[in-house]
Amino acid sequence: MGRGRGVVAAVAQRAETVTAVMMNSSHFISAAAHSHVAATLRAVSCTSAVLAVCTAAKAQKTLAHHRDHLWPVGDPQANPRKAKSDRPFSGLVADFRLRQPTYWADWRAGVCVKTVGATLFLYFACLAPVVAFGGALQVATQGQLGIVETILSRGMCGMVYAALAGQPMTFIGPTGLTLTFTTALYSFTSPRGIPFLPMYAWVGLWTSMFLILAAVVNLAVLIRYCTRFTEEVFNSFLGTTYLWTAAKALSSDLKAAARAAAAGAAHAASASASALFAVLLGLSTFSLCEWSSAIATSRYGSPAMRSLVADFGPAAAVAMVSAVSMAPFSRLLAEVPRLALPAAGALERSLLVPFWTLSVKYRLLAIIPAFFLAMLFFLDQNITVRTVNSPANKLQPRATYHLDLFVLGLLTGCTSILGLPWMCAATVESINHIRSMTEYADSSPRREAAAEGSNALINLLEPQFRAQFDRADVDGNGFLSAEEVVAILRAPDRDGKQMPSDQAARQAAEVLRQYDLSGDGRLQFEEFASWRATVRSKAPAAAPSSGGEVETVVETRLSGFLVHAMVLSTLTFVSRLKVVPVAVVHGVFFYLGKKVMIGNQFLERLRALAVPLPTNLDTESESERSLLVLGRPSVFMFTGLQLACLATLWALKLTPGLGMVFPAAIGILMFIRAQLLPRLFTRRQLSVVDTPIWSIRRRAVTQKS
Repeated sequence: MGRGRGVVAAVAQRAETVTAVMMNSSHFISAAAHSHVAATLRAVSCTSAVLAVCTAAKAQKTLAHHRDHLWPVGDPQANPRKAKSDRPFSGLVADFRLRQPTYWADWRAGVCVKTVGATLFLYFACLAPVVAFGGALQVATQGQLGIVETILSRGMCGMVYAALAGQPMTFIGPTGLTLTFTTALYSFTSPRGIPFLPMYAWVGLWTSMFLILAAVVNLAVLIRYCTRFTEEVFNSFLGTTYLWTAAKALSSDLKAAARAAAAGAAHAASASASALFAVLLGLSTFSLCEWSSAIATSRYGSPAMRSLVADFGPAAAVAMVSAVSMAPFSRLLAEVPRLALPAAGALERSLLVPFWTLSVKYRLLAIIPAFFLAMLFFLDQNITVRTVNSPANKLQPRATYHLDLFVLGLLTGCTSILGLPWMCAATVESINHIRSMTEYADSSPRREAAAEGSNALINLLEPQFRAQFDRADVDGNGFLSAEEVVAILRAPDRDGKQMPSDQAARQAAEVLRQYDLSGDGRLQFEEFASWRATVRSKAPAAAPSSGGEVETVVETRLSGFLVHAMVLSTLTFVSRLKVVPVAVVHGVFFYLGKKVMIGNQFLERLRALAVPLPTNLDTESESERSLLVLGRPSVFMFTGLQLACLATLWALKLTPGLGMVFPAAIGILMFIRAQLLPRLFTRRQLSVVDTPIWSIRRRAVTQKS
């Protein structure tokens, strides 16, 4: 007991010391944060003071690490590398030469059992968004584009992209912002008497030309200016677009029913019942999708069962709610609108759009929206590809941004003249593709060699350790730098969880301190193997599905090709999708909107700004910890700028005649980050709430050191 009192007294004395140090220091915490922390330490009890000091000390240590070692939050090594020459086609040629030696190996690698399971899972994972976007397009364009066209476009484009693109792990598909742009284009052409499909074709052809030109002149390197500031606003706009689209559709049914009731119409009662039942179906779909996603991290059931439910959850939710809506007792309650589909899986028009019939003035006018659409595709495509190429995913460092953009441009031109929905890189499906093709380390060899120590484990698992070392050695110099060790520690586990960057930075420093026997700040292979063997020998036995270490990823074109071939085969029974209520599609949009915004630090900071006391902030959260590190005024200004940018995007989207201009505003965000923010914030402040603009030259120096 006396020892406990001594510890408390010592810690309380340490609290007073830390308070004095913090009040005299202006390197890490702002003046506002000084007063908050000092007042807290003086006012609370001894126990609370201990907790506050630990929190402040942790924040100080974290920020010191950010100052001394600018650890990348956004995986700068995934940025496109500058070609050796700035001449046209140099980037394309370099990308082609990079992928050409492994092209056939990319197909052969997929001949394995894992491809079968991944193909089945990804088929259902891709089918739900196809039905959702196709149904929304059908309503937005009055049936000129719909589910049949979306299935046809995704199937054909996905197969071609898997065969020709440089990065085979990327999936392309319909996206929310493409849906927004197409809706705005239809709203522009319809009241003016401009034929929609010919105008759509010309906009797509011009967009195709712009994308191909961007690939030819190596413009993909500009994506390095897209930091977390831009990505968070872009992500928030995408997520809120999903939510707004679904909420608007469901509320319009309720408003129509209310107007019918106010007018005393004979069908008022049935309209009200139908609208309420549609809302119930939409919310039920959303709830089932959420439940299936949440069960993956629950403690109920086996890991295999949880993974199965999470993988097939959205598609199963659509099927279950649609079946309930078709039940006799449901149809007695109310009838709800359902997807309008042809009896057979065929287009009700000729496949080729008569784009040559459009007058010359409208052909030239199409250049303006095409420029904005090209900007949208450029950002959406490259942001997703950069996410796929992140070292955290442990793919081979063979990023081919220029080639991928070139293939997307070709596909955009083809879908335009065929009157099919445009496709672009889909982040969620691409990440699911990587996860499903990931091999996780087996812990059984560790058990056999545990008694013999780490040396025996190194000998037993040397091939695995060598493969891991080669993947982590991005620059190929035979050593692992601190940044490469951080990338290893931040690799997502099977559940998709990722270690925070500051925690990974601290662990990387500890790893180098313990295992860098040569003292050069790098790990040789023997030192790396000793580290990994120690980790394995100390780790408890666990099923790989509950957080096993990523061993390798089967990078193949075969899985993507087969998945989209199965999507295309859906046309043979597409008429059965007529039983799906439109409200179910909106429920899927609610789910996608919430899912895509998970982990958005901009939205987390908005919520944290409403927390009145610093002691109530979660110091484990990187977004909330920024309030302790920088103080509320700086974080409020940075977050307020992001909120203003998001509001501007929505103002453009909702303004009649300007709905197609919002991609330009997204592009301006990169200019704001590069030119305006460095004038408003210090480099230290930006390193806490944003990722740096990693120049090609700076990255090269970092990798050599």
